[in-house]
Amino acid sequence: MNALTGQVLYRQRHKIGQKELIEFYAQIRAAYPHLNHIYLVQDNWPIHKLPAVLQAATDNHLSLLFLPTYASWLNPIEKLWRWLRQDILHDHNLSYNFKQLRREVVEFLKQFADGSFQLLHYVGLLSDQELHSICQLIC
Repeated sequence: MNALTGQVLYRQRHKIGQKELIEFYAQIRAAYPHLNHIYLVQDNWPIHKLPAVLQAATDNHLSLLFLPTYASWLNPIEKLWRWLRQDILHDHNLSYNFKQLRREVVEFLKQFADGSFQLLHYVGLLSDQELHSICQLIC
C-alpha cells in the first residue's frame, strides 16, 4: 500500500514463497519506474530475509524497513487485511465456490488500484481533518 496515495498492489496466489515475493518486488518497481528508491515496510516473516529475497530488493532499489517482532499494529497494511476479513471473508457463504470467493477478494482490492484517501484514513495514515480537507478540494 502506497502511504501517500492509498494505491494497493497485490498478488493473489495459493502460496507465497520466495519466488512469488521476488516477483512482487519487481511488480512494485514496475509500478513506480520514476522513483529512484522505494521504502517498503515489512514484518519479520522469515522469508523476507532470505538471501535471494534481499538481493531482489536491492536489485529493485527497495529499502526494506522491518517492523519490530510481534508489532503488527504498526503496519497499516494489517488494517487493510482486517477490512477485507470484515467485509468479504467473515461469515461468507461461499465455501462451496472458492473461485467466486477469490473473485470477490480481487474486486475488493481493485477498488484501491488507483489509490484511495478513504483507505489512508481507515488505516490511520490520514486524519479526519486531512480527509475532510481533501474531500472539499476534490469532491
